[in-house]
Amino acid sequence: MRIIVHRYYRVLALALCGLPCSLLCAQGRFHVDSGPAALQSPSARAAIVRASNGTLYAITVRPSGQLRLRRMKSDSTRFETVDVEIADGSSGVTSERPTNGAILAIDSRGILHVVWSRYHYPDFFEQYYRRLDPVTRAMSAIVKTSHLGRGNCNRSEAMSIAVGPDDTVYIAAPSTGFWQARLLKVQAGAISGVPAITDVGRFTENGSAQLPALAVDAEGRVHCAYFSNLGGKLDHVYWDPKGGGGWYPRTHGKREPLRIAGSATRTLFGPALASDSTGRVHTSFVTRASDSEVRLHYTFWSPESLRWQDAVDLGSSKCPEAHQPFLHHTLAVTANGQRVFVVDRAFVDPREERDHGLVVRELSKNAQRPESFLEHSSEDAARYRRIHARYALFPESMRMHGSLDLIYAIPRQEGAEGMRLWRQPIDS
Repeated sequence: MRIIVHRYYRVLALALCGLPCSLLCAQGRFHVDSGPAALQSPSARAAIVRASNGTLYAITVRPSGQLRLRRMKSDSTRFETVDVEIADGSSGVTSERPTNGAILAIDSRGILHVVWSRYHYPDFFEQYYRRLDPVTRAMSAIVKTSHLGRGNCNRSEAMSIAVGPDDTVYIAAPSTGFWQARLLKVQAGAISGVPAITDVGRFTENGSAQLPALAVDAEGRVHCAYFSNLGGKLDHVYWDPKGGGGWYPRTHGKREPLRIAGSATRTLFGPALASDSTGRVHTSFVTRASDSEVRLHYTFWSPESLRWQDAVDLGSSKCPEAHQPFLHHTLAVTANGQRVFVVDRAFVDPREERDHGLVVRELSKNAQRPESFLEHSSEDAARYRRIHARYALFPESMRMHGSLDLIYAIPRQEGAEGMRLWRQPIDS
């Protein structure tokens, strides 16, 4: 055991290598699905949700492009398939550029909202939306959201979804130009028929905005953060639905993005966002220190100052996939904002490049909690990928409720991937 003292927190590294499977399982490791996982799109950070009765739903993608809805009831330890066909031949179930990414949200009524995409770099992107009742299996019509903003259907990977306090659903969708994103608003309504979707407008400022992330705060404001490849910076704007809606912050009557972070010497990558009941919005992001090393950072936006605080450096991690670190970190907070959990892949010891695991760093206001390793592997650094936490402020069922739920992909035989859920008990 090795204790590391940091300016903002203490680190307690507990490697799980050698622990019996029964102990790992007791902490809540669940197999979600086999085969390609539904998190291929770089900014797709939401593939599992929790209903008010405790049932978990996950969305995965089959090689054919078909979406598979998986379910684990509150009294079970196994995921099962819900017999429902979400996509069809006109929306990604095809042998030519099939669906390869999907995200999932749930509202307070228990209705699921699915967004999926056919993202094939460099010149093809289509995105679709559908809502469904997982109990009755009633579904709405499929809407091609990549056309609502008159998008050119290429050079974009806008994949983010968030739910507001009134069950309004917000989607990041491609815009008219290369690497631009728009905000779509889906009104709550009947399951059947065509969903009522409003194009709120473009929220990125240039033609190189990537990896957008959405979060709705306690006042219903929709926060949009993204990585701007031009200048290497993370920017943030928010849309306030009150009074007919409007984009902020504004300077001299014109919208002007807030800078979360920026560097002339280091490349930054897309953020993960989470909000709490105090109105704060939290983010984790990474910078590339070198071709094989990235650094993890955390900061938050305050509704009092309307500014982002100075970022906290959470340390570095060596990784042969340093050009894609946005796939390997996430965060969640307790609803009251008192505890923040930042999760990423990290080496147990930087000197031992093969020793690699998932790690949770907890940052709290009143005490600096230790960090603990959830899993440990002596295999290659690609062992854990596309990590995200099951957390949202709305609806209430998506809050922590005594556990930190993490979902991630792992390599399996012949290059296929599986999806796993890790449940870590916490006092929320």
